[in-house]
Amino acid sequence: LALRPDCWEIALEYARALLESGQPEAFLAYRETLPDSWKNAPRFLYLEADARMETGDYARSRAILLAPLVIPDMQEGELSLSHLWQKLHSREFGIPLEEAAARFPLPYELDYRMHAE
Repeated sequence: LALRPDCWEIALEYARALLESGQPEAFLAYRETLPDSWKNAPRFLYLEADARMETGDYARSRAILLAPLVIPDMQEGELSLSHLWQKLHSREFGIPLEEAAARFPLPYELDYRMHAE
């Protein structure tokens, strides 16, 4: 990262690694060092919503998701937004994931799941 501070993709991978290693506070601190254009990029906003949920800032996490969060390069069938939505409500209300999915339906704008008609 130090060798390529101008490389958005490396910054994104580093940010993911912080979250995947259970360091949401470190991610949020790192996020503050980034240029605004990177901080407000959809993939970074998704990671911020995840970090906010992990740190108990459920309102901010929900606000990011409901802005709505549109990730242009997200493929149909990708479940990361739906999983985050369910996990957010499960944690916030102390209920199982299945109950969170039933009680808090995924907003249409966040639904990239594949549907059979």
